[in-house]
Amino acid sequence: MAQEKEIKNFVFNYTDGTSKTVEKGFFCHIKDEPNGESTLSFEFVGVSGKDLTQIVLGCVELGTRLGMFDKKESEEISE
Repeated sequence: MAQEKEIKNFVFNYTDGTSKTVEKGFFCHIKDEPNGESTLSFEFVGVSGKDLTQIVLGCVELGTRLGMFDKKESEEISE
């Protein structure tokens, strides 16, 4: 079985011509499907198990701050 390639870093190129290299983090691809649904795929670089926990909790916190959960649901998630 072929070994999967490991990601070295992410490079973000800005419209002003500058760029930023990220060596620890994640990127989410969103692919719109013909049936109207979307498929998400995630790429990680330099992320360990502890980092993954922080990423997931951070995404939940972002959703809470954006008001994506009702109050009762938010309280259950934060417990």
